[in-house]
Amino acid sequence: MLAYPKPRVCECVTPTWKLSQSKFNFSISLSILDLSQKNFMSSLIFQWVSNISFNLFELDLSGNRMVDSPSNCYGIVMKSLEVLDLSDNRLKGGVFKSFMNVCTLRSLDLSENNFAEDLQTILQNISSGCVRNSLQVLYLS
Repeated sequence: MLAYPKPRVCECVTPTWKLSQSKFNFSISLSILDLSQKNFMSSLIFQWVSNISFNLFELDLSGNRMVDSPSNCYGIVMKSLEVLDLSDNRLKGGVFKSFMNVCTLRSLDLSENNFAEDLQTILQNISSGCVRNSLQVLYLS
């Protein structure tokens, strides 16, 4: 069994944040972040999250309204992320390339989105990065 530091959860209650002006720095103390159901529409939330904590273990962005995929560089920054929930958004495509280099990712929930890729393309994208060595659970329904 793996030992993790005592998790700290930040559940934010307001969808009206001005993320570009936020001056948070949880650096190593924040390990679980729940930003579900906050009406985020842009994938810029990934940039903000990667700036506030580099030891994030679990990130829940489910139930937002994100349409665009995060940058392909996201996996290089998030070196400890193991659980990512992007279910129930409006993501359309390209998201798999964004996470193929998150080498610690064990669980990825992308269910209830609007993907155009077929299963073969999805599996090819996932298998082309280091995530292929860590991913154990993938939800695509």
